[in-house]
Amino acid sequence: MLEQILRFRHRLAAPLILAFVAAGLAYWSAPASAKRDRTRFRLRPTNAGAALGLKGNAKTDVRVGRGREKISAEVQSTVLASGSTIQIWVKNPTNSPNFVMLGVITLLPGRPGRVEGEVEFKNFDGGSIPAGVSPVADVTEFEGRDPNTGDVLLVSVARGGGGGGGNARLRREVLLTPPAPKRARAKGRARTDTRPPRSRESFAVEVEFKDLAVGDVVDVSFTNPTNGAGEFSAGSLTLIASPTDPGEVGAEIEFKNWKNPPLPANASPVKDIMTVNIRKGGVLLLTGTF
Repeated sequence: MLEQILRFRHRLAAPLILAFVAAGLAYWSAPASAKRDRTRFRLRPTNAGAALGLKGNAKTDVRVGRGREKISAEVQSTVLASGSTIQIWVKNPTNSPNFVMLGVITLLPGRPGRVEGEVEFKNFDGGSIPAGVSPVADVTEFEGRDPNTGDVLLVSVARGGGGGGGNARLRREVLLTPPAPKRARAKGRARTDTRPPRSRESFAVEVEFKDLAVGDVVDVSFTNPTNGAGEFSAGSLTLIASPTDPGEVGAEIEFKNWKNPPLPANASPVKDIMTVNIRKGGVLLLTGTF
């Protein structure tokens, strides 16, 4: 029945109210790892690569809270024969101004009319990251090269266009956890998303509590050292009932620089937001640092 469909609403200090149909809200799913940085790259062909029908993708994935990192690249061609190889090189300025080889992709039959292949390296499940590549979060560029001539066939650009790998999309996520002594019945998370080619930024916060009540208000604040010392306010959230757990209340909001609600003052660049805090009556309930 329609009257049984609950909507999550949250309110800022200003009279802004956003509603979410509970059945479609991902907020109440289990939180992700404590911190996750994922960057995607397109591998676009040079003139030499275009003649070989080449294109590809690459990505880095870091879960700092679990000490895990992964880097991968995939390539396809509509011209090269099965068994052809492409070297993948990466640049990590933290380690060196020069490219280092990540691995070699062997192209094998894939979808009709093309060959494809990929390489993936990770520092868990018995794997390892090639020398000079870690930390993969600092990788800024990928190249695909001809193993025989050294010619550059593929270069990295941000998804959606733009310049080099440094313009790639950057998404971060951190768990919000109770400070000591632990508050066992509270949790949350915060996310930032930066898309340089489209000049778009977003900052999202989600919280849930089992020991607060519907109508309670919590305050959201953050630090962004790029804009100065101290904390900046992101407004307040009014807690509402969970549609799935009668004993749980929570709220969620996402700020964007291209639609309402707008980013709070001093939030941009969101990639530089460092710490997010949740308080009630001045008491710190949840905190997390990217």
